[in-house]
Parts: sequence; C-alpha cells; structure tokens
Amino acid sequence: MILPQIQNNKLAFNIVLTYVFVLSLPYLGYTQNVTMTYEESRIITGGYELPEYKSESSDSLLNSFLEEAYHQSDALKAAYQSWVAVRSQTDQVGSLPDPEVMFRYFINPMKYDGPFAQGSIGVMQMFPWFGTLDENRNYVNLLSHAKWQEVDSARLEVFEGVKTSWYRLVLVHRRKEYLKEHLEWVNRLMQLTRSRVESGYASRSDMLQLEMEKIEIETMLEALNISFSSEQMRFNSLLNRNATQEVTLPTGRPEITWELTYEETLNLAITHNPSILNLEILDQAGESMEKRAKLEGYPMIGVGAEIMGRNSSMQMDGNRIPIYANVTIRLPIWRKKYKAILSQAQAERKVIEYEISDKIRSFQAEISSLMSVYKEADVRVKRYRDALLPKSRELTDLLLLDYSNARIRLDEVIQMRRRSVEYATMLEEAIFDRNMATVSLQRFTAGVEF
Repeated sequence: MILPQIQNNKLAFNIVLTYVFVLSLPYLGYTQNVTMTYEESRIITGGYELPEYKSESSDSLLNSFLEEAYHQSDALKAAYQSWVAVRSQTDQVGSLPDPEVMFRYFINPMKYDGPFAQGSIGVMQMFPWFGTLDENRNYVNLLSHAKWQEVDSARLEVFEGVKTSWYRLVLVHRRKEYLKEHLEWVNRLMQLTRSRVESGYASRSDMLQLEMEKIEIETMLEALNISFSSEQMRFNSLLNRNATQEVTLPTGRPEITWELTYEETLNLAITHNPSILNLEILDQAGESMEKRAKLEGYPMIGVGAEIMGRNSSMQMDGNRIPIYANVTIRLPIWRKKYKAILSQAQAERKVIEYEISDKIRSFQAEISSLMSVYKEADVRVKRYRDALLPKSRELTDLLLLDYSNARIRLDEVIQMRRRSVEYATMLEEAIFDRNMATVSLQRFTAGVEF
C-alpha cells in the first residue's frame, strides 16, 4: 500500500513541475529580450548625452572683432571727423584780427612831383584785451575735449553692439547644437524602436511619436538657421564687411561676469562714463565763456603807422617824407551785447548742472536695474547648471530604462528628454542674459573694471 502511494506522489510532482516550466517559457523569452533592450538603452544614453560646453575665454577672438569694428565703423569715423572739425577751430579763435591797410592819394597837390609823392599808405593792427586770445583757445580746447567724449561714447556704443550681436550668435549656435544632438538621439531611438516593433515588443504609435518629434526638431532647426543668418548679417554690418561673410565662433562657452558692487559700479560710471565727462567739460567751457564775455567787454587797442608822400596833403612842403604812428582804442560802450553773452553763459552752465544731476540719477536707476538682471540671471545659471540639467539627464536615462522594461510609455521618455534639452537651452539663455547685463555695465563704466 505504501509503494503505490509514493509512486502516485512522484507522478503528481512531475506533472506540476512540467506545468510550471511551460508557463514560464514566455517570461523567460521576454526576459531575454529585456536584457538586450537594456544594453541598447545604455548605448543611447552613454553615446548621445547633451553636449558639455565648458566656459571658455574668447577674449582674443572677440577683441579682434572689436579692433576691426574700431577701424571700420562708419559711425565712429563720422564722430572722429566731427571732433577734427571742432579741434580745427583752435587756430581760428587764437589768432589776431587781420590787419587793416589803408591807401590814400592826394588828387590836387600844390605841385606835382610824381604819383608816389602825393600818395600815402598805412597799416593798423587791433589787439584784443590781455588774455582774450588765450581764453578763446581754452574755450575751444574744452569744446574739443567734450567732443572727444562723444567720440568715446560712439566707440562704446559700437563695441556694445558688436558684443551683443556676438553673444546672440553664440546663443543661437548653442541652441542649434543642442537640437542637432537631440535629433541624433531621436534617430538612434527610432532605429531601436523599429526593431522592437518588428519583434512585437513595441507598437506603431511609438514610431509615430518619434517621427513627429523629429519633424518638430527639424522645424526648429530651420527657424534657428534663419535667425542665425539674420544675426550674422547684422554682425557683419557692424564691422562694415560683406554681409554673408562667415563669423568664427568659439568652441567653448564664453562667459563674462561682474564682480563689482552697486556702489563701486556707480562710482566708476560717474568718474569714467563719457556722457558724464562730456557734461562736466561743457560746464568748464561755460565758465570759460563767462570769462570771454567779460574780456570782450574791455577795450581793444590798435597800433599802426602811416607813410605819406611829400605832396600828400596841403600842409606838406615837399622837402621830407613824413611818417605817422597812431594808436586806436575801440571802446565797448554798448554794454547790452556783452551782458547778454554773460547771461547766456550763466544760463547754459545752470542747464548743464541740472543735466549732470539728472544723468547721475538715471545712472543710479539703470545700474540698479542691470545689477538686478545680472543677479537674477546668475541664480538661473547656477540652478540650471548645478541642479536641474544634471537631474533631468539622469531622469531621462532612468525613464529610458523603464521604457525598455515596458514599465512606462515612450511619450514619457520623449517628454523628459525634451525637458532636458529645454533646461540646456534655458541655461544658455541665462548665461546670455548675464553676459548682456555685464556688457551694459561695462558700457556704463567705459570698460573700466578695478
């Protein structure tokens, strides 16, 4: 009785074991395929990560463009010629008045001894009051110095335009590179998904999602190419060269930072900004104009001599040639004109004082705003670079592995991958905003940073 019972138990155990093995066959096949997908996913995430753009000093490259703009900019050349025109006035106002030459001829002399005996010739030179010519030269020199500040302002404006266009070109180029890399990632995933569709482990909808993603990327790339070409033409126009000439860009990521505080920046702007210096010099010119108005109110002195012929007048006896010396004083008795000049100079100085105060207040507001923009952009740079971008890349890799194990849908992987690319783009835009704030602050301080 015991032996048949043992045999029956063995038979039942074999039947159960066989049943379990048969049921486990599909699972074993799926596991084998999952292992292959896992290896393939490592190829995608390991070989096609978002490009790492390290900060790079591109000062030499950018400085070469700034030097080219400095020598080729028509706006800068026009400002320089305007300064030359003012500077040339120094010789005009610092010279004595033209001398006066007088010639007389006695038509009816008592006796005729030839044409030269009855004529006379004289010369007169007027001299302004002492110090007038020096003050005139000082006034024009001050005006030329003020005009030179306008040249410097034009230079800073040209440089700011070149830097702005340059960093915008870099931004568009970076966005294009990120999208190109994303397109490679999509193409790679399409190849693997296509094989999975053929083997029955993915659906046609996955391929359609990837195809739609590819079309969107290609559309954005075309738009960025158009934007890049337009900005490149603008950049070339600033350098006064062929609009279609290719612009050399750095291989790394150019970043510029601002280390000065608000107070330090404002002090540099007040002491070095050409627009402030221009007004301060014009204020000195106004003071010089007041002195000129007072000096013009003093008499002018003329010194001259006249040589007369022997028969040039009725009083001459014809025996000797008379020579006369004379002194002339021009009296400015009509004082209204000089008072008006003095009042004009005083009023212009008041205007300049108000303009300086207004300019400083404007600088305070603009620099404060730029410092806020800089700090806000700097916060975004640190958040995207140190936290959001690395985490988004890690999460994309993990989601891709989950997809390979059929735990999530493909659209979740694509959405996270796209979000990672957006974070990379936002990082570049934050760096661009920070660079632009720095460029504007450099313009305020005339490029002085210490």
